[in-house]
Amino acid sequence: MSTAPKLASVSIRLERVACPRCSSSKSTTVYAAQDHIYRLPGTFYAASCNDCGLWFQNPRPTQEAVPLLYPSSYGPHAETTPRAAVLPRPVNAVRTIWHGWNQGFLTIKLGYEHRSIPGRTPRLAALIGSSLSSGARWRAGCDLIPRFVPEGRLLEIGCGNGDSLKKLRDLGWQDLHGIELSDAAARIARRAGFTVKTAIIESALHDYPDNSFDVIVAEMVLEHLLNPFTVVQQIARKLKPGGEFLFSTVIRDSLDGRIFGSYSVCYDFPRHMVFFRKRDLDDMLHSDFDQIHSWHQSTPIDFQRPAHLRDARFDPQFRKFFKSRAGAHVVQLLARLKLMGRVSYRCRRK
Repeated sequence: MSTAPKLASVSIRLERVACPRCSSSKSTTVYAAQDHIYRLPGTFYAASCNDCGLWFQNPRPTQEAVPLLYPSSYGPHAETTPRAAVLPRPVNAVRTIWHGWNQGFLTIKLGYEHRSIPGRTPRLAALIGSSLSSGARWRAGCDLIPRFVPEGRLLEIGCGNGDSLKKLRDLGWQDLHGIELSDAAARIARRAGFTVKTAIIESALHDYPDNSFDVIVAEMVLEHLLNPFTVVQQIARKLKPGGEFLFSTVIRDSLDGRIFGSYSVCYDFPRHMVFFRKRDLDDMLHSDFDQIHSWHQSTPIDFQRPAHLRDARFDPQFRKFFKSRAGAHVVQLLARLKLMGRVSYRCRRK
């Protein structure tokens, strides 16, 4: 497992800041670490607010330094190669019923009827699966699939190269918009046909009228924001009443977080500005949203990569096990037990 070469020429200016949640100026350093993945130079710090207990980066990179934190090799900003077409499998009754069962939650509970399989038997399987298939509900939650709104308007915050917007378009969404800090990534998304603003998220949100979106999505974005608490308040204003906010992020009170500490997925120094606990997220949403649901993602890489970064001698054993079917089953069980560090949320504006 390779890492990027150290970018010795990059200079990242840090500044001391108040707690982004309660504005207290008193905090205590709990971690000092380096950029383990992209090797940006410098030492970065996680601090705990002495008043409300939130962990955040302090001192942290200045607003002007934020674009420097994302090298050209940063995964979500790179152009992806289109996947080769998958030939359909031969149709038989068992496979059709199984597909109906798996698609039931998507087509019936989330409103994607236009994707349903015709016929009484798969329809019946879909109806039963929509209520009984916990796996389909979990996958839809983890994948941030919103309830379908015919002619609905959707915004993705931090849309990167547009890959997630493409998936939503494939599901039937048409009026799709994005915000992206990286101009190179935004250009890729625009070439795919999406309307994308290149700007800092906080300022870009101001450009949209209140009550203007049916859905807002943010995939692994909140932890990168200087103040995610004020951004979530902005998001609530931009949603129509009853509109959905779907997002994913990383938390520190997880099994992988406890095992690997500053090497875990939660602490991607210096790109992550806030280090959430699950209850921090619940408290953040409570005033503006209801019907709050969460799912933990099954991500074997969150055991593979930090083990390698902490001590490369662990790499062969961890990689072999967590790439195996047994390892995948173990991680999925941990996710179902709400022990993994990546979590997805679905909630509704009050």
